[in-house]
Amino acid sequence: MAQQLWWQSILSSGQRELDDSHKNNFVDFALPVPPVEAASALLILAAKNISSEKNFLTLNMTQSQAVEFDDMSHAFAKNKSFFVNEFFSTGSKYTVQIHRVKPGQLKSGANNLGIHARDNNGDAIVGNIENFEVARIFVLYTTSA
Repeated sequence: MAQQLWWQSILSSGQRELDDSHKNNFVDFALPVPPVEAASALLILAAKNISSEKNFLTLNMTQSQAVEFDDMSHAFAKNKSFFVNEFFSTGSKYTVQIHRVKPGQLKSGANNLGIHARDNNGDAIVGNIENFEVARIFVLYTTSA
């Protein structure tokens, strides 16, 4: 069966700032065509002002997980099925980042991307959380033809 490549905007304009008052930021998005469940995908975004690589992305945490794990550390999240990847360090200018999404993490219909700011140790301790910005988020994925 042939596969087609799709490009979906998640946050095509504007930005999301993360800091002590916004340590977790969630962006809901829907895929117009179901992804191939066994295929991986790519998250492409722009970020700036990241110095710690303990900030991370999640995909499709349930509402109860988002509440239960509100203060989850990087070390804890890294072993969960919803963990995507760490952000890469950037300078003060926007830098394009490409993160691989594991097979099965994207789903048909509604999806939820989590952007999580942490301190240099990977913890969600208010007062020490890194301030950074994320903008222009897209997902590249395949579908069955």
